[in-house]
Amino acid sequence: MQMTASSRIKLDHIIKAMEELGHPVFAIDLNKDEINNRDSFFVYNDKGNISRVEGANQYKMEFTVMYISKVHDDIDEITLIDQLIRYGLIFVDSTRDEAKFKGTDQTALVITLNFTQIFRLCR
Repeated sequence: MQMTASSRIKLDHIIKAMEELGHPVFAIDLNKDEINNRDSFFVYNDKGNISRVEGANQYKMEFTVMYISKVHDDIDEITLIDQLIRYGLIFVDSTRDEAKFKGTDQTALVITLNFTQIFRLCR
């Protein structure tokens, strides 16, 4: 039996929506050199935890977007959330924190947007 997974998200559109806010976008597997000279940037993780949804062939996977600003620039989360749900993500919640970079006195504004995406298995 052959199985394929279908998802409604359009990752290229999601990345473009974040880039249109004027900040670079990186996948979670970025390296330190990519962000050292950046004041503000986005990081996304499209390979989050998976859980079962009601229905024999549906699963949801977490999708996280983080906005990190060393200069404490802000973004309009509501507008970004609205854009991202148009590309297949389902908004869950958000948090705003101030983080400190390890081994330094440098702080940053961190806005985390949590989403899920639905996968359907076709058997």
